[in-house]
Amino acid sequence: MIAKKQAANNLISILPWRQPLRYTMDNGEKSGKGTVMSKLRGIIALLLMFFVFTACASENNSESGENIEMNQNDGEEAMKTGGENDGSEENKEDRDGEGDDETAQTGQNEDANTEGLFMNYFAEALLSASPRAELEEKMSLFGRFVGEWDLDWSWMGGEIIKGEWIFSWVLDGTAIQDIWIVPSREVRENYPKSNWNYGTTMRFYQPQRDEWDVVYGCLGDDTVLLKPVIIEDDGITLEAQNVKGARMRWVFSEVTDNSFVWRNTRSSDDGETWKVMGEMHATRRQTE
Repeated sequence: MIAKKQAANNLISILPWRQPLRYTMDNGEKSGKGTVMSKLRGIIALLLMFFVFTACASENNSESGENIEMNQNDGEEAMKTGGENDGSEENKEDRDGEGDDETAQTGQNEDANTEGLFMNYFAEALLSASPRAELEEKMSLFGRFVGEWDLDWSWMGGEIIKGEWIFSWVLDGTAIQDIWIVPSREVRENYPKSNWNYGTTMRFYQPQRDEWDVVYGCLGDDTVLLKPVIIEDDGITLEAQNVKGARMRWVFSEVTDNSFVWRNTRSSDDGETWKVMGEMHATRRQTE
């Protein structure tokens, strides 16, 4: 492009009007032939100028087009780069979000692990594998029930509901605790929560008095204090110490190694007659 412009300038510098050709006759007058030839050369020079400038303009347009195309390409590249950057930013945000989720999940796992460790510590401190050696003989009265039992429970002769009863040595072997669950955890979702019972009984043998202290409690019911009043080879009768309006007894009967019957009985005539309110038939759960 620069070379063509330089050629045009050189051409302009030799145009006829810059250095006109003169043809003179002997008498010094201008020749008509010289004038014609001068004009002809001027026309040719003008045509050459036209072609040179046309070529220059065409190249300018071509370069402009190339520049526009380059600018467009640069713009597209910038948009592409910007889009990639935006995508990178979105990916970064996604990664940051994933990082936050992972952090939250890690926190939840740590909380769960902490809770699990606490429950393990609590269970380890509460539960015992056996009774205290010096209490074993006396505590065998209720110690024979240690284990897991499946129940068929009914109240006032109504529907028979599946339940479970779990007994364990606790508190360094100085007591026996049970958990009574009706309906059982396996079937409880089939019953309204208002019918759920989840209670526990603690049984302490007091060697200094040679007596048992028994206490039962559950949600929505009064705490019941009981004392064994009748002890037989195949059963135990405990009477409530704090029930008003009637006497109440809990009776274990027909006790074997793998089964027993339990009844909740009430008396409104000071023990002359007893009416069965609730009844359970328990079978020891067999472990594989």
